[in-house]
Amino acid sequence: MVDRADFRNIVTDDVRMEPAVPNAQRMEQRRQHQRLQGAPPGFLSVRSVMGRARAAVMPPVPAAIEDVLIEDQWAETWARDQFLLHQDNDWGIAVFATEAVAFFSVFCALCRSWPIGDVIVEANLLRLRSADTVYMDATFKSCPRPYSQIFTVLGDVHGFVVPVVHMLMSQRTIGHYREALRCIKDTTRRASGHTWRPQKVVCDFEQALVAAVETELPRARVCGCFFHFTQALWRRVQSLGLAPAFRDDRRLKEVIRKVMALGHLPLPVVGNNFELLAQHRRTRRAQRDHPELQDFLQYVGNTYVHRGAAFPPAMWNVFRRNMEQRTNNHVHHPSLWTFLRHLKDQQQLTEEKVEQADLGDAPPTRRRKWRELKARLQRLKGQYTTGRRNLSSYWWAVSRTNFF
Repeated sequence: MVDRADFRNIVTDDVRMEPAVPNAQRMEQRRQHQRLQGAPPGFLSVRSVMGRARAAVMPPVPAAIEDVLIEDQWAETWARDQFLLHQDNDWGIAVFATEAVAFFSVFCALCRSWPIGDVIVEANLLRLRSADTVYMDATFKSCPRPYSQIFTVLGDVHGFVVPVVHMLMSQRTIGHYREALRCIKDTTRRASGHTWRPQKVVCDFEQALVAAVETELPRARVCGCFFHFTQALWRRVQSLGLAPAFRDDRRLKEVIRKVMALGHLPLPVVGNNFELLAQHRRTRRAQRDHPELQDFLQYVGNTYVHRGAAFPPAMWNVFRRNMEQRTNNHVHHPSLWTFLRHLKDQQQLTEEKVEQADLGDAPPTRRRKWRELKARLQRLKGQYTTGRRNLSSYWWAVSRTNFF
């Protein structure tokens, strides 16, 4: 049994031993397992001394890729499983996933105790190997320096779409994406004894990524995420200076919204209807008022619609597809070590979700906004396919949908 002063020294020593563990979490664990004389001190009373102890032993924040060295507890999950699978500072790539079968302790929310038992969870790479559809998502705002991008691969586990591989990347070239995908292929083969061959890959509209996927995963059908499609179109609207007019000019808004809704038309009629829209008299009137609209339509045609387009309609058309899952970003521009703590939290959450899926729990419900959007689009598609709406009416109604 220890007094409050000794307890303060104990938690400070804990921080020095494992600076990767958040101070509040370390404090709570020690309070649950340490017998104290009297009431335990509150976290606020020891937060500053714990913070100073951590700062004294934290590794320096790397200024350049060649300075990055991720090892020991920073390369492990909270369950102490190996998490950093590959680090190559020449390529500027660090890959995180679990390769071996993982054990993690279950936290009991009712009795506030930890742990209540161990649960076996298949490694991330084994889950990835068994997923027919994988999602690839990149974010830049939350990437820790000196890296420039977080690249995440997600897999569908019994309806739960969970992140299974996280990568930090310094560049976005075809070569860098190919190296990252080769690493996943090699480690997946080593973990499962089988080749990673997903049937479908849903990803962003990035030519380097698409080219790398088509090269390294030639059997997979590459599909663009419709949410990213509309976001790319909206960014082009903004870059051309059309955003203020879009909000004020009804005719211009109708044209741009119908372009965004092209993905919900039957694939065989996309090209013809895009040309009809571009030549329509209302579109020509909008072009007279806003000449930048012609640049927008040329961009859409050359990039997404015409023969030889960088991303042809078959890649982004969703008429025969369900709405894709959307992914969440991490915190904005943390340090590398803060980011790794968040990544450990994400891995623990992934393991818990996979356990729920294995036990047969229902997948989490989507936000009401997206449930209503999906129901509306399905209702409109049903009315069109059964003949209760013609194509013009269907396209007009879909274009009134707020996709983002």
